[in-house]
Amino acid sequence: MANRGSSMYDRIMRSTRSLGRYEPASQAAIGASGGLVVGYLFKKVGRMVASAVGGGMLILRVAHQTGYVDINWRKVNRDANRAHRQLRNEHPEINSTLEKVKEVVKANAAVSVGFASGFLIGMAT
Repeated sequence: MANRGSSMYDRIMRSTRSLGRYEPASQAAIGASGGLVVGYLFKKVGRMVASAVGGGMLILRVAHQTGYVDINWRKVNRDANRAHRQLRNEHPEINSTLEKVKEVVKANAAVSVGFASGFLIGMAT
């Protein structure tokens, strides 16, 4: 419970530092195991999400073609661009989070490569 007050980044760094005492092959196996599970789950969830989004887009397109729905594409593009700018301005921590992820990956190359490999295998199964 002592970790309760620390940030997620600190907890991840502490956990990944402890992996450094294992042999590189063990680190790769640990990463591959995690990647395999995450890849498989990502594939299953991704397939459902893709089906829902694709089906919704198809229904919207057919409704637009048949005249049931009128889409103002200029307004859609303007609103999407505005939302993108607002997100970038209001959440600059996204860039710092990406830098932290890069740091974790660099510090644990064997685990990262194992995870990426396992993830791709999980997506393929």
